[in-house]
Amino acid sequence: MKLVLIGASNNLNNFNVQIFKKLNITVKYLVTRSINDRANFFSKKFQTSVISYEDFKNKNDYDIAYISTHENNRYEIARQLILNGKDIIFEKNFLLDESKEKKLISLSKEKKTKIFQSLVAKYHNQYNQIIKRNYNKLGKISHINLFLSNPLKDLKNYRHSSKSNGGIINDYLNYIIEIFSKITESEIVSFDLVKEKVNENGNETTVKFFFKFSNSITSNVLISYDLFKQNLCEIICENGSIKFYDPITFSKKTRVDLLFTKDLFQRRISNLKKKLIPYYKYYNLSYLIKSNIVEFNDPIYDMFENIVAKKNIINLEFNNLDLFHKIKNLNVDINN
Repeated sequence: MKLVLIGASNNLNNFNVQIFKKLNITVKYLVTRSINDRANFFSKKFQTSVISYEDFKNKNDYDIAYISTHENNRYEIARQLILNGKDIIFEKNFLLDESKEKKLISLSKEKKTKIFQSLVAKYHNQYNQIIKRNYNKLGKISHINLFLSNPLKDLKNYRHSSKSNGGIINDYLNYIIEIFSKITESEIVSFDLVKEKVNENGNETTVKFFFKFSNSITSNVLISYDLFKQNLCEIICENGSIKFYDPITFSKKTRVDLLFTKDLFQRRISNLKKKLIPYYKYYNLSYLIKSNIVEFNDPIYDMFENIVAKKNIINLEFNNLDLFHKIKNLNVDINN
């Protein structure tokens, strides 16, 4: 497979050249607006040449393009690629504009091309393996806590801009929805924006959601660039909980904590608190802790293996597209 990289985003750091060699993927070009130190670094890493967007228009010797530019300028690039009969890989989020997303999906189906989403969380098998393996001990899931925070200093970065990247909700939301789908097959029936904080630049720094699922599971989600670094997924069950560390960027070896409640009395106290305090989910109990470093398959390899085999084709699915935009735009509706 002959691949073109469009945009020199930091996400290219996550791609191992050895994976491409194993899957017989050749990087034909790196397409950027300007040839700078970052472009030169990635061109050397992938042993390819850097070309401009203008020069790229005349190229046709490739199969698929990986687009990692800002969300607000992807549409015209993607549209031209589809018209030229090329498959596309989008980095993480799709687009900011829902109507343009649907136009691209329709055009891709018409031209019989494929659109893939480079969302590595789709390939994490940590959740279902650990949950299934310990179901008899832990019991049914009642609640999911998701903490996604990072003390970034540069809050003027485009990732936080609602205009170029859609803000931090847009930055994390695909991951959140995908993590939910790994934990439960139940659908989200309601969601509330509990808290929102905006800095002096008008960019979101903290957002907190509360979700309810059709099987009575609930979830608190905290996204923040104002707090200490803590990326954690905590799954509360009847008889204890599971903690997954770095739930978005799982490496092949990841830490998993299994926490079991000591006795029935403590479980009854926690259930009483849940009834008396509506959003109470952060337990203060004594636990027996079993912490393991667990090794899994490389999700990056699995992702590209599926892309080469043209599996998990996103433009035939897009099951969460409407839900994604409803949640993303909730804070906009409130502010209006």
